[in-house]
Amino acid sequence: MNLGELKTDALAFLDERSGGSFWSPTIQNSWANLANRLVYGQVAALSPTYLTQHSVITYPASSEYIDLSGAGYLNSVPLKVKKVEELFGGTSVSPSNQPQELHEENPEWTDAYEDHSPYPTTKWWIDAGTSMFLAPTPSSARVLRLRWIDSVDAMTLDADDLLGGRAAPFHDLVLAVYVKILQSKERREDMSMESLRAFIAASIREAEASRTTGMMGYKDPY
Repeated sequence: MNLGELKTDALAFLDERSGGSFWSPTIQNSWANLANRLVYGQVAALSPTYLTQHSVITYPASSEYIDLSGAGYLNSVPLKVKKVEELFGGTSVSPSNQPQELHEENPEWTDAYEDHSPYPTTKWWIDAGTSMFLAPTPSSARVLRLRWIDSVDAMTLDADDLLGGRAAPFHDLVLAVYVKILQSKERREDMSMESLRAFIAASIREAEASRTTGMMGYKDPY
């Protein structure tokens, strides 16, 4: 589903004529993006496999940190880096080149550069959203495989897909949330962000539980 289809379906639910004279295009797009961000964030937290992707990067020698958003790395601001692995025999995973997971460090808890283990390991962490550190600082280039979730871009064109073109089973959930937002404004109801997030989380958990029964994805209640 794309932004244009989302707005058309929502206005149909609300018995608004095509074009939506009650809601300006600016307001429609703003609330559509709010619904999209809220659902994306909850899917990322509760059902991340719909959004995760893998990228292989080269961490340069003698670099304290790299900017993951830069060209040659992820070229985007990650919402979350979930796992970092190292490849020792090239950039492709194969039976003879299996990735080895690196330890995620929390520099708030300890001195990340200290390692008192008898078996020293490479550690990684992210600061400021995009700055990735390795400790100890590598003396040679390292080939890393990242499992990560991208941030979701704002939808500006009607052809822009919901949820960044991913997690299709939850596109109807974006529609449901969008309709709820419009209805609450139309009826002058007080709908908090907490109640919207609770509704989204419950819907995602229900969809996840339904996988075992063969009914996968969010079921539209409208």
